[in-house]
Amino acid sequence: MELNELKDNELSDKLSNAEFIERFIESDGWKLIDEACKRVVKKAQAELSNVNAGDMVKIIELQQIIKLYKNVLNGLINSFKAEGLMAFEEAKERGLIKSAH
Repeated sequence: MELNELKDNELSDKLSNAEFIERFIESDGWKLIDEACKRVVKKAQAELSNVNAGDMVKIIELQQIIKLYKNVLNGLINSFKAEGLMAFEEAKERGLIKSAH
């Protein structure tokens, strides 16, 4: 069956079962990104332990770097999810699709 012949709920079910996240996490590309992020966090944590206690700007900057790179996967997933939901809702509003269920 062609994708354009699927009903909206069938398409939604196929998307839910596609396991994109699992394949993404197991990919070599993600492993490279994950390792790079871990190294950024490790370096920022080391620098944070040596920064002057009165340098609040530097402390905040390093804390933000650690927070961003420590949670990069969750941020990506949430971003993809939000964009997907917005696109789906807009398509429904424009009458391109009816509903997923």
